Amino acid sequence: MKKQFWLRNAGLASAAAALALTVTPLGERLPFNHAIQAEASTHTYQTIENLNLRSGASAETAVVTIIPKGAQVELVSKSGSWVKVSYGAKTGYVNSKFLSNREEQKPAAQTHVTIDKLNLREGAGVQYNIITEIPEGETVRLISGKSGWVEVSYGNQTGYVNSAYLKAVKAPAEKAEKYPAPSAETPGTYIDGILIVNKEYALPSDYNPGVVPEAEQAVMDMLQEAKEQGLSIKTVSAFRSYSYQAGLYDNYVNRYGQAQADTVSAKAGHSEHQAGLAFDFGSTSNIGLSKSFADTAEGQWLADNAHKYGFILRYPEGKEHITGYQYEPWHFRYLGAENAEKVKDSGKALEEYLELTEE
Repeated sequence: MKKQFWLRNAGLASAAAALALTVTPLGERLPFNHAIQAEASTHTYQTIENLNLRSGASAETAVVTIIPKGAQVELVSKSGSWVKVSYGAKTGYVNSKFLSNREEQKPAAQTHVTIDKLNLREGAGVQYNIITEIPEGETVRLISGKSGWVEVSYGNQTGYVNSAYLKAVKAPAEKAEKYPAPSAETPGTYIDGILIVNKEYALPSDYNPGVVPEAEQAVMDMLQEAKEQGLSIKTVSAFRSYSYQAGLYDNYVNRYGQAQADTVSAKAGHSEHQAGLAFDFGSTSNIGLSKSFADTAEGQWLADNAHKYGFILRYPEGKEHITGYQYEPWHFRYLGAENAEKVKDSGKALEEYLELTEE
């Protein structure tokens, strides 16, 4: 029985309680019936205004320090509208009205480099104690703030520096995969993002894309590498239109009969060549698409290296009962480097790898 595949998207629902009310400077004289609502699994909060860290759960108690807007604090416990938090090495009480839960959508820290010697301080201003001196050219990570005094981490220490002495470092662009998988937006049947074209799954008769650019570039690179190693690999056949494949198949039927033709040629619509992703290779000494190509240096090199460029040997020896076609050491199919490596490492034909075989 054929396995059927579908994509199931699962969403994880989560709800965070809102903590926003009208802001009063430095958290003074707030209503005492406002209680923080925090998820048990989330303990990191961010200040939404400059905020007094107090020695007790009341606006009448002494101020330990001023926590700047955008700083992160850790929840220790709660008591009505006042919560006990830790801020750096200090612990005290703040009003929860000025805290926001930023844990779930916390942005990645930005990297900066110091452009001069720089003091890392306990608070946002020169009146605060110096934690350490950061040398010129050192890397720090921005935690909060955009200008003026900003909170940063330096090694295992966290504190405040003047942003005038920082230079932002651009994040390196994400390196694109050299031999990416072809688009999955084209017509046909896709399983795990891979287009499957075989005796059961066909392409529309009006689909004639030509050679897919990603596959064409991969072939050029692959053949160039082979040439530099003293090999001479030739492309014998690439894209074939629906009508061309129809004529080719009919010629095989007329010459060998349908039963044998079906083992060496695909019916129109069922050829990977129509997808622009299949290539038949030969060499200067063997261009006739014969099994002897496997014994040439070029055939052996392709078998060992084609996956690095995104290709798989589509009709392997010993898999005829699965693919429906004879062993074709010349026929390679482009999947993209990541998929090709996985298929090669599995030792399976593509139908086996995609679990399309009969159970």
